[in-house]
Amino acid sequence: MIKQPYIIQKLHIQKLPGLPDGLQPFESLAPNINIVAGPNASGKSSTARLIQQLIWPQRSKEIRANAFILINNEQPWEIKIDADQVMHLHNGKPDTIAGIPAKEGSHRYLLALQNMITEEESEAAETIIRESIGGYDLDGAKNNLKYSSSIISKNSGIYNKVEKAFDEYHEALSFQEKIKKEEENLSQLYKEKEEAEKARKKSEYFSLLHDYLTTQNALNEAASVLKTFHPSLTKIKGDEIKIIEDYESKIKSSEESILKAKEQLDLIYQELNQLKIPGDGLPSGTIEELENRTERISDLDKEILSLKKEIANQEIQVKETSNRLGNDISPYQWHGINLKDLDELERFMPKAINVLNQQTKLKTEIEFINQQLSQLLNPINDSDRIRNAISALNNWLTEAPKEKNRPKWLLPLLVIDGIISIVAAMVWGWPGLIGTIPLIGLWIYATIGSSPEDNLNIRKEDYLKTGLEPPVTWNNQAVINKINDLVKALFDARKYEELINKKNELNTHLRDIEFQIDEIRKVRNNLVGKLLVVPQIDEIAQNNFQSLTWLLENIKKWQDAHLKLTSLRTESEQLQSEFFHQIEECNRIFTAIGIEKAADLQQIRARLSELKMQEKRHNQLAQEAQRLETNIKYEEQHLQSKRNDLNQIYSELNIGHEDKHQIIALIHQLNDYKHWKEKYEKNKIKLEEKEIALKRHALYPILGQETLQLTPEEANFKAKEFSSKAQNWESIFKHINEIENTVKHISLGHKLEDLLAQKEKELDNLQEVYDKNLSELTGNLIVNELKEETRDQNRPQVFKGANELFNKITAGRYELRLTNEETISFSAYDTLLRKEQPLSQLSTGTRIQLLLAVKLAFIEKQETSIKLPLLVDELLANSDDERASAIINALIAISREGRQIFYFTAQEDEVRKWMAFLKEQNDVSYSFITIKNGTSPNNSPYWESLLQEKKLFHAVPPPEGKSHDQYRKYINVPPFNLLQNDITMLHLWYLTEDEDLDWLYYCLCRGIQHWGPLQSYIHNHGIIPDLKEDKWEHMVQKANLLMHFQELFSIGRSKPINREILLESGQISAKFIDAVADKLAQYNGNPKLLIEALQKGEVTGFRKAKIQDLEDFLIQNNYIDENSPLSFNDILIKLQAFISTTQITPIEAEQFLKRVIFHTKSNH
Repeated sequence: MIKQPYIIQKLHIQKLPGLPDGLQPFESLAPNINIVAGPNASGKSSTARLIQQLIWPQRSKEIRANAFILINNEQPWEIKIDADQVMHLHNGKPDTIAGIPAKEGSHRYLLALQNMITEEESEAAETIIRESIGGYDLDGAKNNLKYSSSIISKNSGIYNKVEKAFDEYHEALSFQEKIKKEEENLSQLYKEKEEAEKARKKSEYFSLLHDYLTTQNALNEAASVLKTFHPSLTKIKGDEIKIIEDYESKIKSSEESILKAKEQLDLIYQELNQLKIPGDGLPSGTIEELENRTERISDLDKEILSLKKEIANQEIQVKETSNRLGNDISPYQWHGINLKDLDELERFMPKAINVLNQQTKLKTEIEFINQQLSQLLNPINDSDRIRNAISALNNWLTEAPKEKNRPKWLLPLLVIDGIISIVAAMVWGWPGLIGTIPLIGLWIYATIGSSPEDNLNIRKEDYLKTGLEPPVTWNNQAVINKINDLVKALFDARKYEELINKKNELNTHLRDIEFQIDEIRKVRNNLVGKLLVVPQIDEIAQNNFQSLTWLLENIKKWQDAHLKLTSLRTESEQLQSEFFHQIEECNRIFTAIGIEKAADLQQIRARLSELKMQEKRHNQLAQEAQRLETNIKYEEQHLQSKRNDLNQIYSELNIGHEDKHQIIALIHQLNDYKHWKEKYEKNKIKLEEKEIALKRHALYPILGQETLQLTPEEANFKAKEFSSKAQNWESIFKHINEIENTVKHISLGHKLEDLLAQKEKELDNLQEVYDKNLSELTGNLIVNELKEETRDQNRPQVFKGANELFNKITAGRYELRLTNEETISFSAYDTLLRKEQPLSQLSTGTRIQLLLAVKLAFIEKQETSIKLPLLVDELLANSDDERASAIINALIAISREGRQIFYFTAQEDEVRKWMAFLKEQNDVSYSFITIKNGTSPNNSPYWESLLQEKKLFHAVPPPEGKSHDQYRKYINVPPFNLLQNDITMLHLWYLTEDEDLDWLYYCLCRGIQHWGPLQSYIHNHGIIPDLKEDKWEHMVQKANLLMHFQELFSIGRSKPINREILLESGQISAKFIDAVADKLAQYNGNPKLLIEALQKGEVTGFRKAKIQDLEDFLIQNNYIDENSPLSFNDILIKLQAFISTTQITPIEAEQFLKRVIFHTKSNH
């Protein structure tokens, strides 16, 4: 069943614990990667918890949020959480999202660095096992409780110790009595030992002498036999007859090929002479010219027919435009109209109408202002005089008598308020006088019951100077009432002034418009004068612009239609002229090459088809003739080469030309010769070794001269004679040592007493074992039963899924391996190096990728129909570029499988690494979100600044029209070493062609560079766009071809080694490793040359035994191949046999192998 992604499109958090005001909405979240960044305590963790609340709702009074979720590309779901209420809406109706896994597994969707890498290396495997059985550490519980299935049985150490203590006690008693008797026989044993020792040494000497004399006789015999063989046998290999017969066969084959090719060449020349076209073929470009002219004739024919239809339609249109203006008017009277004048009229009309509309609008506005002015009753038109009057009355109020209990602050406040109100009225008009209202109110409050004083006359005179009507009486209330009247009068004055100003502006604008109307009338009269040639133009009213426009537009339509008709007829005549001209040109070419003229297009096509067939056949025959001539030349060279090779064989063997029978006779003797030659060499080496061993013996200086004259039989007789005398030496020597050691041990020890105490102790220990057995066995049975139930249910699916995920997120580089034994162990198989690596040897980044794969596999095992988002918290955590790249690659690979990722971080460097990497991904959608002080603005300038940072990841350059070889240099393809590199390390460029560069670029962008990872990636169901199945099979065959070639090429050739391999052998101590490694470097890592150098003593003090051991190690591990290298011909034959079983052509195979070999050489 296909699982649908659970995509959060929008998220709005109104309230959360710790965030009472919530966060700004998260808009346009990406379906792949969402980076949420912000300082600590900004709301990142709260956002992660809320996302889990959306999936697994829990009632909480402190949460209010809503989100839009997309599942299966249907209408989005809306989820609302409001305190204790949780609603799921689909198409506006309550519904339930089916397929959400159980909440108990929700913690698996939260990934944090501390949970991924804090385990020790030894605990990594246990972490994976625990994930595969649901997260329970049953083994840890078992170890803490000390449960075990290994109970202490009757056959165990405790019980055996009891029995052993009893046996040893009784045995010690009897042994002491036996030793007392043995001490009495020691003197006689010493004498027997001395005699046996002398006999043993003589037996050894004569045995060495026998071996030396036997080997010497065998060497002499082999030397005598070798002298009887023909001298040329030293050069015979045994395959000469086969090679000679092969050369003879190839010579015969070449001769037959040359004869057959010459016969075919004669037939071709005969057929060429029978063709109707010239012997050298048609002139260059003839066919192309005829094809172009034929195609042009066909196009002209179609265009002429199309023009005829268009002319007929245009004639109808001309007639219709003429009829529209009236049947009593001849259209040809309109020829005198200048269309430019008509265009000027078309531009004039909208302008005239627009000016007239403006005039009407202005007059309407002026009339409205006049109505407003008439509504104002006797306004005082001098606002400055009113403001001066208000100021004088305010001053009068300021100096008026005050009550005793009036606040001291009131008077200054009233003065300041009055000044501010006057200034405001001057700036903003009458609304500024609103400030006088609180002034009047405060003054009434403060002056009730007050009486005027004597010095107010000056203020009265200031007011009377304004010429305005004074207050009824000069008391506080009357003055305040007068101020209110003056404020209203000031308002009316300001409004009157504004209306007058606006009216003046409108009148000015109206005068401008009337001037424009006069200009328009002049233009109109000028245009009418120009167009009087039109019939009935004088009947059009002077102001009837629309009638004039209608008439002239129809006149223009007739003129346009008539002009187009004339143009079409002219074009038709030109096309017909070109049509006949092209036919004449074709007939000219036909006549030049001796072919009958053609009357029409059909005949031209027939003659052209015949010419093309003749030319094609001529070219085929010419190419075949050229190929045959080339083959004849090649076969003649090949024939001469094989004859030279055959003569060289006879010359090297010093045998007469083509005396094949003598060579056969020598080959028959070859096995005997090799047998005696090998026997001679072995006996020669063996004799040297036997001579050295003989001379090293202690008796050689004494017996050497007289004994060398003995025969092998005599030496063997003496060796057996002395051997029989010395046969008891070893047993006597051993017996003496046993007696001496036993006596010494017994005399110094307290064994008997110790054994008695041990017997009592073991009896006490036996009783303690029983209760422990019962407890441990019971607990172990319970734990094992629980492990079997969980492991058998989940492990096969979990690890299959984990392996596929691990392979995909490492771009095919690694596979997860599992051994199902009693103790489960894991390793990562490197598909590039073909090597399994324990978890402890993996980099941190790769271990995190592996743990991600296992966790995600278990998650997918729990999920039935929906893929839920992953919430990742600072998983990079100061990672270096290599580890960061591995982790980001893993998360992006997971997102490509349809799972939404939220990555939370407070680190700028993590955001920078994500940004640098995501910029290079064309198929991954992503968004960057910042959270700061309760906000989450998308597309912040913060991200733009990060875009300017230095790149952390090297982008793969695209092909962009480059050829296959140009792209190799562009991406710096590494060489492939046939002896050192495995096929898994072959760069994918070698397996591709020009048409494959797009999918090669796709692989390189995802870190898949070599054949091993790609093969594993495809095997684990990975998909590469544009890589078709037939192309994949073809690549597999090419890889197998290279692997087969490597196997053949490596036969008899040593593989280069390095210092690490020398250390791995365990045969070189720290004392010699530097010297041996330097010597290896001197021979460019060649192990065979190194062994030869060590055997020659080029590293002083290095023992021969170690040289032999090192050589054995290198041979056993295939660094040295003792076989003879295959010749080029042998490799070629075997390769051709292999290629015949594939769909690869020989030419393609040759190009592929040359690409690998020559590119490797060019890089060296």
